[in-house]
Amino acid sequence: MKILGVLFLAAVIVRTATPANLAISTYLKDGFNPAAIASDSAGNVYLAGSAVIDPASQTTSAVVAKLDPKASQYLYLTYFDSAANDQLSSIAVDGAGNAYIAGWTTNPNFPNAGGALGTAPRSSTDTRAFVAKLSPDGAVVFSVLIGGATMAQASGIAVTPQGEILVSGVASSSGFPHTSGAYSVADSTNRWFLMELDAAASHVIFSATGIGGSSIALDASGNIYLAGSSPGTDYPTTPGAYQTALVQGYSGCGDIACTFLISGNLQHVTKVDPAASKLIYSTGLNDPTGAAGSTTNTGLAIDAAGNAYLTGTLLGAKFPFTVTPPNSYSGYLTKLDPTGANLLFSIPIGGGGVQVDSSGAVYVGGVVSTYSPPVDLSVLSTTPLAPPPIFSWIPQPCWPDNITAISEAYVMKVDPPAGKCWMVSGSTVRRLAPRQSRWLQARKDHGRALGP
Repeated sequence: MKILGVLFLAAVIVRTATPANLAISTYLKDGFNPAAIASDSAGNVYLAGSAVIDPASQTTSAVVAKLDPKASQYLYLTYFDSAANDQLSSIAVDGAGNAYIAGWTTNPNFPNAGGALGTAPRSSTDTRAFVAKLSPDGAVVFSVLIGGATMAQASGIAVTPQGEILVSGVASSSGFPHTSGAYSVADSTNRWFLMELDAAASHVIFSATGIGGSSIALDASGNIYLAGSSPGTDYPTTPGAYQTALVQGYSGCGDIACTFLISGNLQHVTKVDPAASKLIYSTGLNDPTGAAGSTTNTGLAIDAAGNAYLTGTLLGAKFPFTVTPPNSYSGYLTKLDPTGANLLFSIPIGGGGVQVDSSGAVYVGGVVSTYSPPVDLSVLSTTPLAPPPIFSWIPQPCWPDNITAISEAYVMKVDPPAGKCWMVSGSTVRRLAPRQSRWLQARKDHGRALGP
């Protein structure tokens, strides 16, 4: 699961029909840079990322932290490997409190303790994807390189109710292994992969190439949903899906110091059967006219009916919104129907992760920033940037102004649309058009700091 784009940890938000109170907020260990977050049924919070282990040289190491439900103490802080070239990208937690992490390494001495599913890197540019499992007390149960001798990076991980491990990412060279019956492409170079390992990571249950994502979710039937972003227009789509043709977008900047354009990311959403043998649906979700800029998925959630919620960030990009967007926006929240054919709503909020609770309510995070791409560094504005209207209760001195703050994080609770929808903002209730959502604002409180 990807981390919400915030500079502090918000562990618990009190559920309420009025503006929410942030029950816990804390700073983390100095030099700790989280990349992914998860939680367990007891409310413990798990963070995966990197931390500085040598302040003098700023050498970093991959690290996993487990915090108690009040974010008052570390239950463990496990430095996964001493090599600075290990990168953690994602984390998942099972019902017993075991944590599963995925990432990549160029360390020739990577501690490969488990199944013989991959070979060690041969050089500082030879990346290998890996999966590791930590016990509830932070001990490494296994750490396994995957992909044989193929260069690859793992960017998403999930655990099935039976304990099997789903891991996905992108292969950088040909020859990524695939199993009979699973979806595959002829050449894995710069293509996604999806692999399922048994609970002990001792053997591969299936390995598919050509499909995958940095966000992975499951439904009650075991179907696998994948969302991700990458350059190129050759990701597979299915007939009847919302967007069957991907049109490459480009991003860059407009001042005299930056006049080049680069191929941007294009987002995709795929649903496959539990064996990864059949694409149930697969669609792009980007601007279809060539103005997609760089559209980067940062989260995926599935509700009980099979609707998919996606969020991500936009750089120099237009997006297929179902409402008129403001002049400046950097994120999106989109609801896709169970067939993958229709957008039920698509609104300009989010970009920092999305979750669905047991009642069907949707939680999404995002950032309000002074910067509005494309950025011209010679004319940075110091005019306070108004946050979305839902945050109209915030006094203007607290708006990002490029002096006291350049960005501010937020979390919203969104109820799925049901014909008539409402927005609660402070003490004001305002009616919205159908296909929009009810947004509940969050405001800061205080908590115990776990770092300087």
